[in-house]
Amino acid sequence: MKIKRIVVKNLFGTFDHDVSLNIEEHITILHGPNGIGKTVLLKILNSLFRSNYYELYRIPFSRLEIEFSDRSRLLVRKKLHLDETEPINVRLQK
Repeated sequence: MKIKRIVVKNLFGTFDHDVSLNIEEHITILHGPNGIGKTVLLKILNSLFRSNYYELYRIPFSRLEIEFSDRSRLLVRKKLHLDETEPINVRLQK
């Protein structure tokens, strides 16, 4: 199972990114102007797959969707209000 697509919404309260990964050639290049979130997108993925939810919570975004080659999806939603009981919600959809 490989990552096929990454979607992040409301990164820094401003940016929405939709990145399709090139599975056939095994390389995808992230490029864009400084401050748009290229490195932060990689930090989000690293935090998620290492189960570092504290670090994931500290990164300002509202929704992350990772689509895999088997069509399953991993959804991460963040609550923006501190009084909510589940600040991060992670679900796998098949």
